[in-house]
Amino acid sequence: MNEKLIFAPLKLAGSPISLHLAGETLPDPSYHILRDYAKYWVLEAVVSGRGTLQVDDRKFHAKAGDCYLLPAGCRHCYFSDPADPWQKYWFNFSGTLIPDILRSFRLNADILFPGCSLHCEFNRALNELSSTPMEARQHRFSGIIMELLSRIAERKYAVSAGKTEISNDGKILCELLLSHLDSAIPPLALLAKKINRSESQMLRIFRRDFNTSPVAFLYEKKLEMAMHLLRDTNLPVKSIAARLGFADEFYFSRIFRKKCGKSPRAYRQNPE
Repeated sequence: MNEKLIFAPLKLAGSPISLHLAGETLPDPSYHILRDYAKYWVLEAVVSGRGTLQVDDRKFHAKAGDCYLLPAGCRHCYFSDPADPWQKYWFNFSGTLIPDILRSFRLNADILFPGCSLHCEFNRALNELSSTPMEARQHRFSGIIMELLSRIAERKYAVSAGKTEISNDGKILCELLLSHLDSAIPPLALLAKKINRSESQMLRIFRRDFNTSPVAFLYEKKLEMAMHLLRDTNLPVKSIAARLGFADEFYFSRIFRKKCGKSPRAYRQNPE
């Protein structure tokens, strides 16, 4: 196969986010990948060409402008159309935090994301990773994968809101907010400064693009992740609150009760 590869130091099993390998696949009519049981997720952006994806018994066709996300724990089989072979940018990764991040972004049930046209963002991410010293690549990848997943999630938010496109300012704001899933809500002044607008202009832009306020948007994402952590892990409520950037377990519980109608502990016992 004709590929350019970017390596990273190995991380210990159980790491929250871990890059296995990244790179670029150049057009090759014989390109064919088969993993009977994949130990990692595969995120790819198609630059040109077309090909076929098979994940267990599900089949998809991906072409230029599409992205796809192949889940860990499944059979992966994907190959180029020999007459129009793929050029792609890609990342193979794993980690204990990945399922929670994907659920929070509502990406855990999807394979193919048509028309995302994110190959420029993927290329920039690969260039940044390549220029990062080897010993720092795993740390930098944590930010990179969050940024790329947030970009893909924007496409889904736009579709669900009946929009075909989100403004560049909206994308910047969304990316900044999603980078705070594990920290405190950023001040409105910081959000406004990020896009060189006044606070009132920034709020109008965000509401136009996402039909909600920045604070409500981020709280929604934090509480979605909290529900998944309560259902799928044994982490104490205090630890979940801290992981999601709440300084106070009791404040987190009040916000959670307002959203879900029950306390975090009650939700854990009966999430229905």
